[in-house]
Amino acid sequence: MERRRAGYRLLGTRDVPARLRAGMLLALDPDPGLARRGRADVVRLARDAGRPDRRRTSTPVPTGTAAERDDLARLARRAAPVLGDECVDLLTRWLRS
Repeated sequence: MERRRAGYRLLGTRDVPARLRAGMLLALDPDPGLARRGRADVVRLARDAGRPDRRRTSTPVPTGTAAERDDLARLARRAAPVLGDECVDLLTRWLRS
């Protein structure tokens, strides 16, 4: 478990798709603490991507190839029982934009 947690912390410096993938995989982790952390990070990323806030006038543009974005969308659907439908809908719309 410590190795997974340390690896996840290292991803904080990576691009959004890498953090999103890691967060979704961690949300599916059998360890409840790690799963909560992954879920919280994915929900935050989805909300940030889904709407601008007062400091940002536009939403971030998804990066990566169409195949990579499709793979992330499939992973989001797989993690739907943990992430919730609202989060998965936000992610799917953002990744398809």
